[in-house]
Parts: sequence; structure tokens; C-alpha cells
Amino acid sequence: MTRKELLELVNAYVAEHFKGEKPTVRYAARMSSFYEPSEPRAMSFLTPSFSASDFDFDDIVAKNAGETFSQMLLRLVNESGEKPSTIYKRAEVLRQIYNRIVNNVNYQPSKDTAIAFAVALRLDLPTTKKFLSSAGFALSNAIRRDVIISAFIEKQQLLAKSKFFNLNTLNEILHACGQDIVPKRKDDL
Repeated sequence: MTRKELLELVNAYVAEHFKGEKPTVRYAARMSSFYEPSEPRAMSFLTPSFSASDFDFDDIVAKNAGETFSQMLLRLVNESGEKPSTIYKRAEVLRQIYNRIVNNVNYQPSKDTAIAFAVALRLDLPTTKKFLSSAGFALSNAIRRDVIISAFIEKQQLLAKSKFFNLNTLNEILHACGQDIVPKRKDDL
């Protein structure tokens, strides 16, 4: 598969899946009137009819807590069978940053760092979405850049055995589509 064919596949995917649209002037006017009401309103709805002691937040958090980004990254690296150094180098992340991530169970990466690791781990799209979710992010069909990244990851089966499935190719596609690339600032991810 050539880079041109890959770009055509990505563009076709974006055309099919991209749900976003630019806000219109009318929409902007409606939103400004929503946030700036013409009449002052009573604020009685701000007085709660319950107290924080009515809820056991620790119990709720414990029931809903899943794997953290750090825990999921470690598990996926182990499941990949590759050395951690291979993965973080492929993600273009410095060893010190990788160590900071794995040694801090509550580490919060940037969305681009999570995407870089998903590409480095060669995750499929559903696993990538779970992985990003563990860091508090999502790939949205309303954001063109996210749809392009989704297309790239979804089409990895065609690229997995080739030299094209890497962060550099993803960045070339993002740049060709007029989107911001996944940063390569190894020391500030």
C-alpha cells in the first residue's frame, strides 16, 4: 500500500464518519443569548435539598473505578510481548517519562501521549478507545482530527506488517489533512 492509497483510505473514512460541522452565526447568537439572559432569574435552584453526607462517595468511586492509564499501559506492554523500551521508543517518549508514568499509578498523560502509546502498541480501535478512556479522553466523531486518528488505527490491519504503521506516518496524514500533528516533544509529554 502506498502513502497515497493510505491517504485516500483515510479521507474516505473521514467523509463517512465525521459528524462535526462549523457553528453558524445564528447558532453563536443563540448561544450568547443563552449565557446572557435579559432578565435576572431567581437562584433558588442553587440551594441544595440534600447534604454531602447523604452520599457515600467513597463507595461510589470504589464501585466505578477501573484500570488507571498507568495500570493499563503496563498490562498492554506485558501482553504485547515486546520490551518496554521498544514500546516507549516507538511512541517517541523518553525513558524518564515512561518511568514516571509506570511508577505513578495516577499519572495523567496528555491525549497525544496516550495516542502515541496506542499507535506504538498497535492497538485496535476498540482497545484504543478503552485505553484513551482510562486516561480520561475519547476519540470523537465530531472532531476531524480524532476521526483521522480513528481511521489510521482502524486501517492498521493493512499497515501492521508494513513500515507505514508508526507515529511518523500518522503525523504525515494529519499534516496532509491540515490537522495538528501528535507532538514529538519527548521531554514534555
